[in-house]
Amino acid sequence: MTSTSMTSASMTSTTLAECFDRIAIINLPSRADRRREMRSELSRLGLEPKAGQIDFFPAVRATAVEDWPSLGARGCFQSHYQVLKAARDSGLRAVLVIEDDCCFTPELIARQAEVAALLSGDDWDIVHLGHVEAAAMQDSLLRPWDQPVMTAHLYAVHRNILPRLVEYLEQVMARPNGHPEGGPQHYDGALCMFRDQNPDVRTWIGAPNLATQRSSRSDIHGQWWDRMPVVRTAVNVLRMARRMLR
Repeated sequence: MTSTSMTSASMTSTTLAECFDRIAIINLPSRADRRREMRSELSRLGLEPKAGQIDFFPAVRATAVEDWPSLGARGCFQSHYQVLKAARDSGLRAVLVIEDDCCFTPELIARQAEVAALLSGDDWDIVHLGHVEAAAMQDSLLRPWDQPVMTAHLYAVHRNILPRLVEYLEQVMARPNGHPEGGPQHYDGALCMFRDQNPDVRTWIGAPNLATQRSSRSDIHGQWWDRMPVVRTAVNVLRMARRMLR
């Protein structure tokens, strides 16, 4: 970690859409339910999908497991990789990546302008706005972080390290399972290994956490009840009711 504070740019942004060249929402084309939910989430930030700026990226549905933990894990990895590769190839300054079960916290809704102002600068490489790291639950909004981070439902990558990260992900896909420098695995694990092998990467984390994950049917870690149509419908109703009561 080379810096202990993040400074906002002289010309600050007030929304996430203003401080990122692209916001990519990873979403399987078959999951129209999650697209509806994400549109609702975006509206809470005063944002809406816009071609070339805030886009739903068609997630990859893998057809063979091979060395990967599961079909879903392979598709998830390839989806994140393709989003970042497209950002690199387009020469973007920064990209915000959102998984379609992301749920913004009231803290992010209330302090979006502060977050956007901080991310308008160039003194960061990776920022995990959403995570499950209890040790980071402070009130500094963003803080430096040098520990592993589970999940990747809301994070940003700066062009400072995009080429290196994309190259690393390509190496991971080409290596055998269990390779000491990282082979086929869950995407968040590969991101942690990349940071561990590149200690100069300036990583920040939301403090407090700025995004959780909605309780909904998962195409990566689905349960038995999500594979039975009648039971799935009942469970989805209960999930929606629980979210409304939060």
